Amino acid sequence: MISKGNLPTGRLGPRQQAREALRAFTSNRQLRNHCGRVPHSGLRPLYSNAKAEYIKRKTFTCKSAHSCPCCTPRVLGVKRDAVMTWGNRVYGRGGTVAALVLTVPHTRYDLLSATLKRLTETNARFRRKAKKLELKYGVKSSWKVVEETWGRKGGWHPHINMFVELPRDMSAPASREFLEEFVTLWTESSGATDHAISRNAQTFRILPSKESWMVACKYVFKHAMYSPQKPTIEIDEHLKPWTILDQAIAFGGMWIALWREYEEALQGTHRVTMYGGR
Repeated sequence: MISKGNLPTGRLGPRQQAREALRAFTSNRQLRNHCGRVPHSGLRPLYSNAKAEYIKRKTFTCKSAHSCPCCTPRVLGVKRDAVMTWGNRVYGRGGTVAALVLTVPHTRYDLLSATLKRLTETNARFRRKAKKLELKYGVKSSWKVVEETWGRKGGWHPHINMFVELPRDMSAPASREFLEEFVTLWTESSGATDHAISRNAQTFRILPSKESWMVACKYVFKHAMYSPQKPTIEIDEHLKPWTILDQAIAFGGMWIALWREYEEALQGTHRVTMYGGR
């Protein structure tokens, strides 16, 4: 367990406090040794009386898109803005966006790295088949956003949130037919029969207006923005990684092991990917 004495006080914000506490057990070397520190004095933290412009220009950043309470919101914030701009352009052209949630089977005992590998392999097979279907219906672009949750009963549950552009001239029945075929391709791409994906586990919905699109996009990305939560002994299902981090800082033990598993599994992966043109 990490004592409160290890947490910086004073001018530190919640994200900076979490980053300083995370240094004690993170497996990310850049975050542990450099992120938020001034290059010419390796142990002096970012937070000092120096001018803000100097701090912004002269400090290290780990640029992590997964596990840094300070850098991850900035990195994924840029991605979120790109996805929202894309969606606004789709609605500006008279089209609509469909939101899908695609999953792979897993058990509570599966490692996150193994389930993510299965998700990546399924997606690779799926994309090879989906290109023909998208060409058939005139679908030009889509976005994939990977999200991970954890629960005591279900274990790690990585899944894909996908936004798909539906052309302006596509009718409602055609849109539904396309999405049904789209999801069927995903289930067929699961590969081995012992890891077959349930069709009922996949969901989709059409976002009828620009307002509903913006709500859906913000909801998907809000979990990337670190917001400290009060640690609790009671454990719910579908915990987000940042909640696991707060639990690890407060209680240590199994929570630190879970956080390290998350960091190591996500290393070198891409959370947000675009397919097709803009």
